[in-house]
Amino acid sequence: MATQIPEIAQKPSRIAAFLLVTGRLKMKGFRFGSTQGAFYILPGQDGWEATYGNETLGEFSSPQQAADDLARGLSCEHLSELDTSTLEIPEKLADWEIVHV
Repeated sequence: MATQIPEIAQKPSRIAAFLLVTGRLKMKGFRFGSTQGAFYILPGQDGWEATYGNETLGEFSSPQQAADDLARGLSCEHLSELDTSTLEIPEKLADWEIVHV
């Protein structure tokens, strides 16, 4: 029986590769699709990491802290916008899609 690979693991990402290699594939993460692309809040080595593409935007003690900081504004050099506060990213994790990584 073939194992289904989650959507996040199908995209090139350091975090997805790390999770696959370390066997932490079944953990819960969060995804928000903005007009500029998807943002992820995923388990990291020492807490949680917010990512956009292959760029880590920061490390956080909780997924809620990551969502708060993304909604309030983090700078991201790969975006045409100056910071994430212009992308209407929700502060409430309930408004994010749950992904299993």
